[in-house]
Amino acid sequence: MHNKKTHFFIILIIFCILFILEVATSTASNATVTTTYYSSKTNNNIKKNDTNIVKCLAKEENIIHKNKVNGPIYALNKELLNELVIDETISIKEIYLKKICAFKEFSPSVLLLQHLLIDGKNIFNEVKYKPDDFSAKSRATYLIDNLLDMAPNLFVNYLMELQNMTPTMNCLETRIPELGSYLRNYQHLEDEDISGPKILFDVNKIKTIFEKLKNFDKIFKECTLIRKKELNKVIDQGLIQGQDQSQAQEQQHDQKQGQTPKLESKNTNSNNQKNKSPRKK
Repeated sequence: MHNKKTHFFIILIIFCILFILEVATSTASNATVTTTYYSSKTNNNIKKNDTNIVKCLAKEENIIHKNKVNGPIYALNKELLNELVIDETISIKEIYLKKICAFKEFSPSVLLLQHLLIDGKNIFNEVKYKPDDFSAKSRATYLIDNLLDMAPNLFVNYLMELQNMTPTMNCLETRIPELGSYLRNYQHLEDEDISGPKILFDVNKIKTIFEKLKNFDKIFKECTLIRKKELNKVIDQGLIQGQDQSQAQEQQHDQKQGQTPKLESKNTNSNNQKNKSPRKK
């Protein structure tokens, strides 16, 4: 009876684990779509000669809140908006704005980050200011320079948060070697407390990382399958151990039952000997 209960609880625990994993995987898988990009059906509403990047990011922010999206996109959108709202005279060239705010493949925040890393100051229009208002020009120039300085750090945070979302350790690094290389270079420069623009703004490497990140959902599913196999292996090992323990308990129980009559027979023999001894006398 005791062994039947043990087996029942082991099976119940296994089913609970599998159910939790399935729910978590399904939820995370649905979340990854809005984490990396939005549907191309979204109307970007960009008017001709509209170069206001803040409106575009604000629209993205609204979508994030409506869909209750958290994680990399939420953090990146917040950081970029916080910087850009300081001075809305900063504008982006129309050719770049159309790409950034098209809501295709990646979200506007991610595409803005991509262009900051790859194209730098070239994406911004020349700051318009009154001839005698030098403070406006210096403020705008400072904000643009600050955004460019922040870009590698924002990129690293975005990549690390994406990695943390995946079901297995080093899921992204194993499938995107350039990503792992970029993170290691960044960490090295941070440890040495030195700047390395040539390394952190490696255009070819950054382009490759973004290109491969387009397959994030596919990568996520692959890592989920690996995680399931690992979990099934652990469950199988647990079942084997549980069976071994049950068998050991059964053997111990049988041994105890087998020892009891032997002890009684010894006692019986000793009593017989005691009874026989007076007759010998």
